[in-house]
Amino acid sequence: MKLCPQCEFIYEDDQSFCDMDGKELVSDAGTLAFEETAPSTFAQTQQLAETPVSLPSELSSNLLPVLLDSPPSREQSRSFAIAGAVGVVLVALLFLVYYARTQAAAPPVSRDRPLRLTLPAGQQSACSRRRPRRPI
Repeated sequence: MKLCPQCEFIYEDDQSFCDMDGKELVSDAGTLAFEETAPSTFAQTQQLAETPVSLPSELSSNLLPVLLDSPPSREQSRSFAIAGAVGVVLVALLFLVYYARTQAAAPPVSRDRPLRLTLPAGQQSACSRRRPRRPI
């Protein structure tokens, strides 16, 4: 592996110059050292992965009754089902309240008749004022 001394980008051995800044590449001792130690590191990792792991005795004695417990009883299953049903009903109720409030906030627009705005007495709208005619 070769390394650019300026941007520190790593290249394959077949390249001589950096593609980004044009500097000449140097052999990277760090990657060479890694390549030389990689097989032994892999062997150590594989050896650790194959080594069995045991739990401390106090943890395993406390964990064993939990693991060997019987499945939940009928009453526990029923209480979980009731809690789930109550949750679904609450979510539906919250949705209905949200929907009702958002619909009430925007009054429906009637398209049967045109919208008329009334101004206070004595005021004219900008559209109803007459502009003076320009002479031709």
